[in-house]
Amino acid sequence: GEWQALKVEALPMSGCAALQAHTGKYLDVVNGCVRAVSDTPVAWRLRTRSSSSASMSDASCSSSGSGVSAAFRAGDSLRIKHQATGRWVKVASTLCVDDRALSMVEDIGEATLFRFEKQTWKIPGVEKPTKEITVRHLLTHTSGLDYAGTTRNPVTALDALARPLVERCERGEITTLERWTEELAKLPLRRQPGSRFQYGYSTDVLGRIVEILGGARLDIVLKRQVLDPLGMSSTGFAATDEDASSRLAGLYKAQETNSRSVLCLDNPADSWWAPAYQAPILGGGGGVETLRGGLLGTLSDYLRFAHMLLGKGELAGARVLRPETVELMTEVNHLGEVLGDKFARIRPGDGCGFCLIGGLALPTAGRENDPAHIPGMYGWNGWASTVYRAIPSAGVGVVFMTNCIGIDHQVTKSILRCVGKAVRQGAETRHEGLVARSLHGAISLLDWLHPRALCREPVSNGGTVGAATAALVATSTVLTIVGVGLAARRCAHGGHVSLGR
Repeated sequence: GEWQALKVEALPMSGCAALQAHTGKYLDVVNGCVRAVSDTPVAWRLRTRSSSSASMSDASCSSSGSGVSAAFRAGDSLRIKHQATGRWVKVASTLCVDDRALSMVEDIGEATLFRFEKQTWKIPGVEKPTKEITVRHLLTHTSGLDYAGTTRNPVTALDALARPLVERCERGEITTLERWTEELAKLPLRRQPGSRFQYGYSTDVLGRIVEILGGARLDIVLKRQVLDPLGMSSTGFAATDEDASSRLAGLYKAQETNSRSVLCLDNPADSWWAPAYQAPILGGGGGVETLRGGLLGTLSDYLRFAHMLLGKGELAGARVLRPETVELMTEVNHLGEVLGDKFARIRPGDGCGFCLIGGLALPTAGRENDPAHIPGMYGWNGWASTVYRAIPSAGVGVVFMTNCIGIDHQVTKSILRCVGKAVRQGAETRHEGLVARSLHGAISLLDWLHPRALCREPVSNGGTVGAATAALVATSTVLTIVGVGLAARRCAHGGHVSLGR
């Protein structure tokens, strides 16, 4: 049900076509999965079924004139074959959303049937919204807003239309959340409000609503209402000069062809989060501008926030939310409420609805014995592999952070699986202390980490860029450092994560 814009380029004398992504890279097969990694065209054969016929046939893609256009019609279905290996493309959609990928199969009968639509890079007209956007739409990412324009190379016509707004923010022409929301409101929505889950700028718009209700800038309201009461003294929208030189973690991106090879996107020596370069717009991070923006914090600060949630709005005698407010935020699948479907999930088959601060694990057939899926657990995975989970039934909070965009999601799932096994083992024996001790043996992370390194970590919604790698697990009474590792400044030098048996 998701669309990806690909340029179909006919290859001379082969009858095949190359598929080019918006990044300029061509699709190829790497380790059994389809990736946009090749600098040169790669041959694919497209077997089509027209909308008026049930039979399949190979499309003849001629490189002359309108050969590609003549080979397809809007609405045609097609299966895609890698010419070199003779294998077919399949959408591998397991129960975990992180596993969704394009993989390869031998049998055409197992291949996924795709639908072909011709792309236009113009928006001649748009539908009027059928309803106004509500605060609940924003809280559940059903407002119709997405992250249009955040990639330097547009994927869709809406991306091309929205990209200039991002660039204006980066040039400093727009400097306040108020002005940014005014400009955002001039752009079309990706979807009708209240029609489906669409991750995007909703949280940033909520930041502007907080400014209006709080009567001050977002950073001032957050400090007054949340950060100071909870003792989150190292969290804010920029590092101090001292922290920038001694505590700020770097930010990396894993290379698509090799997750162990990383590219440094933000060096602490001249970081975008240092006072001299910080983003003037107080957004959620990784959206209003291509990279810059969002909160900084420490693992220990973020864990205090998780403890507050587990304490139903209270931490160490400081109450920032009423218990009934936390229950409303964390125990209800609001996505189902908004869409009018109690079975609504973020993605079909993933077992997670959406509360007001992240995904909410729901009872799901087939996942009863999955230790990484505990009904009632809630949390979110951020852009740079930042992960937090709260498990109210066990009084356990988990914060796992890797300041590396695109790190292997198997690492995250393995850690959550270990945590889930430990929690279940403790529950089965009715011994709370066993939970913490089991977690010690569940995860072994190599290398070291300064536990108070400043991280690009989320505090309000879990969806910004991340921090130095670590796994910290806390019960409602005991804080246990399960493992430390992959210090951000050493991430580029071959550090790795090892999971215990």
